[in-house]
Amino acid sequence: MKNWKKTLAVAAAGAMVLSQAACGAGGQSSSDSGSASGGGASGTAASSTASSASGDTLLSKKVVPNYIGTLDPSFTARTDDSYTIGLYVDGNKVNKDYSYLGDYVDATKDAVNISDLSIKAEGSGFTALAVQGESGDAASNVNIDNVDLEATDDEDGTNASDFTGLGAAILTYGNDENNQSTVNIKNSNIKTKGFERDGIIVEDYSDVIMEDSTLDVEGANPLPGKDAYDGYLSSANQSYMLSPPWILGIVGGARAANVLGTDSSLTVVNSDVTAGGWAVLSTDACTRPVINVINSTLAIQPSATSGINGGSELYGYDTDYGSGYGTYAIGGAKEYFYGTTFNNETYATIFTGSGEVYYGASKDGLKVQNGTGKDIYTYSGEGQDTVVNTIFGIMDHQGADVTLGEGSEWNTEEATILRKANGMGTTSTYTIDGAKLNPKSGIIFQAMDNDDGYGTSATEGNTKGKTYDGAEFGMPTFSGGWYDPVGKAGLPSDNDVMATGGTIGDTLNIESGDYAGDIYNGLGSGKDLDGVGLAINLSNTTLKGAISSTETVHGLPYSESAVEYLDKLADTYGNGVALQGGTGGASGDGTYTVKYALLDKDGKVTTNKDDAAYIQMLEYTINEYYMQGHVINFPAEGSTMEVQLSDNSTWNVDKDSYITYLDIEDGSSVEIADGATLYIGGKAYTGTLEAGTYGEKVAAPEESAAGGMGGGPGGRSASGDASGEAPQIDTSHPVQLTVTKK
Repeated sequence: MKNWKKTLAVAAAGAMVLSQAACGAGGQSSSDSGSASGGGASGTAASSTASSASGDTLLSKKVVPNYIGTLDPSFTARTDDSYTIGLYVDGNKVNKDYSYLGDYVDATKDAVNISDLSIKAEGSGFTALAVQGESGDAASNVNIDNVDLEATDDEDGTNASDFTGLGAAILTYGNDENNQSTVNIKNSNIKTKGFERDGIIVEDYSDVIMEDSTLDVEGANPLPGKDAYDGYLSSANQSYMLSPPWILGIVGGARAANVLGTDSSLTVVNSDVTAGGWAVLSTDACTRPVINVINSTLAIQPSATSGINGGSELYGYDTDYGSGYGTYAIGGAKEYFYGTTFNNETYATIFTGSGEVYYGASKDGLKVQNGTGKDIYTYSGEGQDTVVNTIFGIMDHQGADVTLGEGSEWNTEEATILRKANGMGTTSTYTIDGAKLNPKSGIIFQAMDNDDGYGTSATEGNTKGKTYDGAEFGMPTFSGGWYDPVGKAGLPSDNDVMATGGTIGDTLNIESGDYAGDIYNGLGSGKDLDGVGLAINLSNTTLKGAISSTETVHGLPYSESAVEYLDKLADTYGNGVALQGGTGGASGDGTYTVKYALLDKDGKVTTNKDDAAYIQMLEYTINEYYMQGHVINFPAEGSTMEVQLSDNSTWNVDKDSYITYLDIEDGSSVEIADGATLYIGGKAYTGTLEAGTYGEKVAAPEESAAGGMGGGPGGRSASGDASGEAPQIDTSHPVQLTVTKK
């Protein structure tokens, strides 16, 4: 059981202060339900609601924070936040010291039931429901049915945190694997607006199951000069972050749901979940979390709605994409998507050290489990396929174990799988088993040097003197843009920076189907970066396309509209703008602008637009975050590429390809189209290759763990009041709270 010494302040009629020697979650009282000293209405649930008619207003008043501390016992970086709590449930009991809504629910010995209510809260720091399973080692069970909840604010993010639940609609955590807390949400609608106004936060040993409901989280815009407080920096510091680090290629102001802690789980069934930017469903600062999604839609709002650019205009996409991901996989996360539709995201999933992740069809009788392996839900109904409609399919930058299974369809603008590596020290395994792949770019798999750090590294100047509530940003912040450290336009080999070779880092298994598309490994294209090998295994499969190492540069295919778009940006920035201070940029003076060069079809620099085939990006600012991950491939000798064909597989090589080793088992073959050449270890082949081995296989690397990071980007930092003085509740963020009977 987690216990901390904590001095608490509770805002009641006279902002009463309570001192507790031991509190279950670093801030709440250990008392059971009883008096309404926290601002809760008097009376009982039965007497308050039984005589109410539909449309009756049960409560309408301006309320102030009634709790100081943290609602997340495992996150200790922020410990003195002031919350306005609607309902505090502790072991199936309503703690009215911290509940404004305690008289409008039905509490039994088995569960707390919330039904037939409309709740509207205007103002920051409001958490409608906080559920814990701490006191007396008792789990909590909460049932929410036919509830409309709307919580909004227009503030600058100083009073928000989705790691502590400050401003989240629902937060829940349990005690241990034997005392899980469970929240069941049915036939309900949750809508929020504002920085980090997450709809659901799931913490240690707790399960949330949402069924036949909607969750819509609008968020806010964190870019310079937009909605965030003055001086906000893009950072991985979880104490202060209002947005994902822009170097992921995305921005936004809230995650619709965030799964934290140990063995926590979120299950979404027959529901629609939408975010304005950043994330639909996320995991972070966690160990072995689980996400299950069945017959539901996960969507990012398009830029026309959210105001956050997905890059559609620059890249010429017909769809108006937003910015963000459908899910995030970190800390050994296990995530399963059955009959799930992903719409308008930058990526369906970002991988940063996942456990097993699977995409496929749903079916009647499907059972799903929570973080401890216990069956928690059985689906009953018709099955359907998973359909992904995104810019990239998935993006992996720190380790993945993922299967794109039968019953999944991938409709992407760019690569189905985007792998960012080099210097990350992780390995990944990707399996494509019967999935339908439809990448408009023609690329199934793209490996590239990790531009999350390469060209965007933070410097000392980015971290010094930047404060928030008196505390320094104790972790790196990210520079105000990206620039190519090579410093010159053109191919890496022309600038003497292209690496070759390298031991095998990742494995791509392609099984059971007919596929068309290219597999490119561009690792080692950056300055002072090494080659990293890729093993490709084709089993019971026909593949038409290139499998090749490549030289890559950041950029996009040439078009007049793209040049016009970039010229407007360059004119706006002039000689450069210092968006976040510090050193960096091509000039080295801390300023960034938009710079590009034109390349012909062979990758040679040209000033003649008639000869231009590509646009190479040399520099851009944080405002062009959506340029991250976009590269141009030039097939050439580079990183190790080992290909194996088995179980009657055929590889139809339709364009020049460069690999280092080929193993064709009996019954399989390689067919090289007219006009194409397959280079194996520098030797050219044409025509048909029969069973046998070609080239030289590199020695297998020592085994290493793939990802498995337990914290979010950058981990956690310590903070808190070191003066020893009792923290005082901050009542400067009142909330207008209205409750209506449905």
